[in-house]
Amino acid sequence: MRLLPQQSLLVLSLLPFTAFAQTASLNLVVEPSTVPGVVTSGFGSQANQPDVDAIVGSITNQQIRDWLPFGITLSNNTSQPIVAVAARWQVTDATGKRSGQIMMSNGTIFDKPSALMVSPGKSAVALPFLILQTPQPSTRSGVQLSASTNQKLLLFQTAQHIQVYLDGVLFASGQFIGPDTLKEYESFQADNAGQYNVASAILAKHNGGAGTSDIVAWLQQTANPPRGPIAGLGNSLFPRDMTARSTAQNAQRFLRLYKVRGESTLYATAQQVAQNHVTVYR
Repeated sequence: MRLLPQQSLLVLSLLPFTAFAQTASLNLVVEPSTVPGVVTSGFGSQANQPDVDAIVGSITNQQIRDWLPFGITLSNNTSQPIVAVAARWQVTDATGKRSGQIMMSNGTIFDKPSALMVSPGKSAVALPFLILQTPQPSTRSGVQLSASTNQKLLLFQTAQHIQVYLDGVLFASGQFIGPDTLKEYESFQADNAGQYNVASAILAKHNGGAGTSDIVAWLQQTANPPRGPIAGLGNSLFPRDMTARSTAQNAQRFLRLYKVRGESTLYATAQQVAQNHVTVYR
């Protein structure tokens, strides 16, 4: 059953990150939400959020803290968990040139632990490259961000103007709500379908008597499908459609799982994914 606007209230606001400000001239604006039941607001306009304070206070990794001035908070006041979020940052640099849109979209694994969801009544911090749902463990203090992520930081720190948009929210029921500007809904659908395709195939082969070596060989073949152009992208190294690409990526994930944790975990995870499969809809 679809959520009505009054039943689905997701409050999106900017963190009071003045303590982390990289430049006094930063002009960062959260655009008004087009999602029914979603409220957006700017610096210092939100009520006290203990969840956010706990998350921010736990971040000891300086590379992550450098990104905090450009983050947003998501407070879930709905009746069900949020399993995926899509947001985008449009950056205008110091010369007035608009950059390509920086997209943040977390995965759509419906069987993920509750700690990786934004539960009802809870808040999370969204940065241009990840979502932080809970206070961060001290072991993450030494995590190094990728070179490309660090390079983008300079673009943000020297920006003339930054606009932030909420492009979509995916709930545990499978319902997607949002403008779908950059085809996030289709991406979430493909991600979900690819994950289920691989998990169900593993189980079908296993239950049909196939040995683990045969299943691993199938995963290796599925992880490296024929590649060709995608419409609008010219010559591409990706499979021809998003679901095929997601299926290949999930085959790679199951292969890594098998290599690290063995066949019992491979089959248990496939069973869990298949049992928790939810159809993505809007």
